[in-house]
Amino acid sequence: MRIIAIALLVCACTFVAVVGLRAYGQMQLKAPLSVAMADMPVNLAGGDYDIVNQLLDLMPGAYMREHHHGGPVIVMVISGELTVTDNKGTRVLTSGQSMSEEAAYVHAAANNGTTIAHLAVTYVIPEGAARTIIVK
Repeated sequence: MRIIAIALLVCACTFVAVVGLRAYGQMQLKAPLSVAMADMPVNLAGGDYDIVNQLLDLMPGAYMREHHHGGPVIVMVISGELTVTDNKGTRVLTSGQSMSEEAAYVHAAANNGTTIAHLAVTYVIPEGAARTIIVK
């Protein structure tokens, strides 16, 4: 009786393995789809840096008052829109658009749209420097 139970268990496991492998073999692996990309050169002085990646959600009406960063920053709008204001005026970035910011670039940013603005932000901050400095 024990041999029959073991044989049935082996058959069941083999069946499950064969069905699983067959399903795996039939899956079509799809390549990633690049939705947006931007090349932005950055000139860095020698030294140690912290690279910080941040996903940031701004609700409609949310804003960041005037500020700057301790090192270069790249911002990509994943969805929604971002309004950036600096001493040259105002511009609106929409889904898939990017901008780079040099250290000490003073600006404000807001979500003046009607949906959440999803942002991907990468900071390259010299070791010991502040990531964000609010302008008073």
